[in-house]
Amino acid sequence: MTTISEAITTIKKAENDADNLIEDTKLKSSEKIEESRNKSKEIIENELGSVIESFSYPYAFPEEDNQFKIFLRDTLKSCGYQYGVSTILGIASRTQNQFFLRRIPANSYDDAAFFKAKIKGAYDWLHAVQYTAKSVKSILGIRRKSMAQWTSQS
Repeated sequence: MTTISEAITTIKKAENDADNLIEDTKLKSSEKIEESRNKSKEIIENELGSVIESFSYPYAFPEEDNQFKIFLRDTLKSCGYQYGVSTILGIASRTQNQFFLRRIPANSYDDAAFFKAKIKGAYDWLHAVQYTAKSVKSILGIRRKSMAQWTSQS
């Protein structure tokens, strides 16, 4: 028969093993990202035969996640990128971080007048709605956990 003391010891060991597994996973994820970031830019440059200076963040930019933004900025700098665009809604300006410039969505449903309004900034008000939704989801735990947890080597 297992005593309470033995059960607690077993639980503590399991928690410790889980913590070690998580840390090992973070480290391996960070190493993979490091390897991939350098390789991908090199492959693209070799295929195109020219230097790539810009980076386009592909989806759902986590602008409320400051740790991730620091990690991404440092990563882009170390890869030699000069600037990048995010999925933050709005037109780019000189006051924005050069690696997280805003952009406007454009598609085949935009007529000339709508597209013109977008590039003049009439679409920028949606950023406040976008940011509020991201922040609320983050606070409520609906949004994915911080990207930085998989990229830091703490």
